[in-house]
Amino acid sequence: MKLLLIKLVSITSDGAAAMIGRNNGFISLCSKNDFPNFQSNHCIIHQQVLNSMRLNIKDEVDTTFKIVNSI
Repeated sequence: MKLLLIKLVSITSDGAAAMIGRNNGFISLCSKNDFPNFQSNHCIIHQQVLNSMRLNIKDEVDTTFKIVNSI
């Protein structure tokens, strides 16, 4: 698509090692190279699942997913 990487402002990933690895992950390589000024985010859906497991609110999250998926 010939997009200019200098316009990159944010990367959202699922947290996989290939994406966020400390030495060889995509985000790590991006920050070491030509465009170090960008924001890295963990996918909001994955954040929600991780938080629900930690806070023991699985029932509430399942209901939320059902509503969102129906929309």
